[in-house]
Amino acid sequence: MPSARARATLVTITGAAPEGDYDLAYRTAAAEYREIAQMAADHGVRVAVEPLNPILMNTDTFICSIAHAGRLVEEVNHPQFGLFLDVWHFWEDAAAVEQIRRYATKIFGADASMDAHKKRSIAKMINYALLYGKTAFTLSKDIGVTPQ
Repeated sequence: MPSARARATLVTITGAAPEGDYDLAYRTAAAEYREIAQMAADHGVRVAVEPLNPILMNTDTFICSIAHAGRLVEEVNHPQFGLFLDVWHFWEDAAAVEQIRRYATKIFGADASMDAHKKRSIAKMINYALLYGKTAFTLSKDIGVTPQ
């Protein structure tokens, strides 16, 4: 029997929308996350979806704003499913404060460890890499991560 208190939050992203079909992506994600949330509850953990920066739209995720993620959380409608927010991914979103207030009870964690100047610098490097066709290897060296 799971404890009443969740022991951990598993942070996830959705992946890209199949063939750019966002309606199918939302329906599929909602159904799968509903099932995953129940499994998480059975094991005393929570699951959070992390909206990523719009520059990653439909490469790593189809959820690129707090509003998009909130729509998914509302659709799943499970107490063990919520949001994880990283300031880097939404710092330019004019609606962020309003959305944070709206979904405050469903925010399971947040990360704000990197200063805004550093995040902006990395965002610019990624944007230029996408525009000018840098390889993953070169970009990873530029921003200090592994190419995987």
